[in-house]
Amino acid sequence: MSDPNLKSLLFSPDPKFERELERKMPEMVTLSRLLRSLEGRARIVVEDVVPWKGRQFPVISVTMGSEDPAAPTLGIFGGVHGLERIGSDVVIAWLQSLHELSLWDETLRDRLQKSRIVFMPIVNPVDVFEMRRSNGNGVDLMRNSPVRADEPPWLLGGHNYSPKLPWYSPIVNAESEMEIESRAVCRVVEREMFRSKCSIAIDVHSGFGSVDRLWFPWSKSKAPPPHLEEISALKRLFDRSYPNHFYEIEPQAKQYTQW
Repeated sequence: MSDPNLKSLLFSPDPKFERELERKMPEMVTLSRLLRSLEGRARIVVEDVVPWKGRQFPVISVTMGSEDPAAPTLGIFGGVHGLERIGSDVVIAWLQSLHELSLWDETLRDRLQKSRIVFMPIVNPVDVFEMRRSNGNGVDLMRNSPVRADEPPWLLGGHNYSPKLPWYSPIVNAESEMEIESRAVCRVVEREMFRSKCSIAIDVHSGFGSVDRLWFPWSKSKAPPPHLEEISALKRLFDRSYPNHFYEIEPQAKQYTQW
């Protein structure tokens, strides 16, 4: 196991807490069992630990494939918003499928020698447990960054009025850090993806509105995003490869801007 704390955090809870996890957070129970099977087949790291009501909730990354920093890398993230449990469920399900395939699929094993897949199935463990959107401090992690939108809609785009209101995110600058969970995501991306010659990150949430969307991460401004040519080329490639897909592919700012 990559981190000796993981067993004490996940695999040996007291019976009362184990029953509570089974009832309130089956995703963590499923993940902990899966990590037992992945030991020796994946790099498992407790990126940080979030304290909550006398318990310690780990923020875990799981990496399969090449250790070459330049290898093409796919990052899959889920559970940023605790209410949107489907994100964690999807990431864990795919991790489980890849684990099973890796036991017998030689094509997949060959591919993973030349590429890498990074999973963060439960970015916001406290509020998956508590079934809330924000983290334990009331911060909306999707709005927890130093970047500020040009014209954010009131409240919805992020605010620093009160953690009792939804979409709260305090100002982040040189004197105040991002939340534990946000820093963990940044650490994984910097370590596993920044030096890759080709990397794509996907953050899985529940649906927005009546249409399922694949959003490019440009929510700061209604102005055209950087690297528009590459974004358009990737969209055209996706459309050709999956001509019957039902996603609306667009910059997030087309729907709303946010911090």
